[in-house]
Amino acid sequence: MYPLVNPNDDKEVRPFVVTNKTDINEEVGLSSRFSRLASWKSLVRAIQFLKAFIRKFHQQSPPSRQEVEQFIFKKTVQAGVGGRIRHAKTVELHLQPIIIPKKHHLAVLLTRHYHELTCHQGRHMTEGALRSGGFWVIGSKRLVSTIIRQCVTCKKLRGQFKVQKMSDLPEDRLTPGPPFTFVGIDTFGPYQIIHRKTRGSSINQKGRAILFTYLVSRAIHIEVIEEMSSASFINAYRRFIAIRGSVKLLRSDRGTNFVGAIQD
Repeated sequence: MYPLVNPNDDKEVRPFVVTNKTDINEEVGLSSRFSRLASWKSLVRAIQFLKAFIRKFHQQSPPSRQEVEQFIFKKTVQAGVGGRIRHAKTVELHLQPIIIPKKHHLAVLLTRHYHELTCHQGRHMTEGALRSGGFWVIGSKRLVSTIIRQCVTCKKLRGQFKVQKMSDLPEDRLTPGPPFTFVGIDTFGPYQIIHRKTRGSSINQKGRAILFTYLVSRAIHIEVIEEMSSASFINAYRRFIAIRGSVKLLRSDRGTNFVGAIQD
């Protein structure tokens, strides 16, 4: 058996332990708030409104759109394509474009903006308009393809035409039997008919008719009615049965004269 050692007398046991903790505080800048806006025009309009509100207290003129765009690029983008024309008096953006990371929200806003300016054309037109505007987006090929794939207007313009799917015919359309065993009915009209003639003229009134069709062979039977009422339909149906015989199945729409005849 080994003797017990007092922890206070043990030299290998540390009397206390020191730990360090590191806190990282990220400063929320202006560019981090750009992700709340969905378009480049909305971003420029919002910054322009804020700068105009501030200048109003200093009795200064409101900023122009070009000044607002330069302010946005100054706060977000810190690099541009170099060259040997730095001492030129006027340097256009397409000669020294601004470099924008692909994952930055500003790249998404600019790509959407130039995609709309090119009237929702393909990737090459959008990418060319983006570089002509003075912006060099790193990995723009994949970003532009993603924007076009997510664009609702492009989905409508490039979508495939759908073909109507026809269902199978019901059994009563295919079952042979006596004429007018399975009947479809509908009302057509109105049309002008001569009610009676007078000296030098005639009196017209509106007339309608009910079409009875045999669902198998499409044979038809027409009955004239005077008004769109349940009583007129019932009388026309009785005349039809007296001539063609009893009906096994009737198909119709939900017209008020047909629905009212069921209740009567």
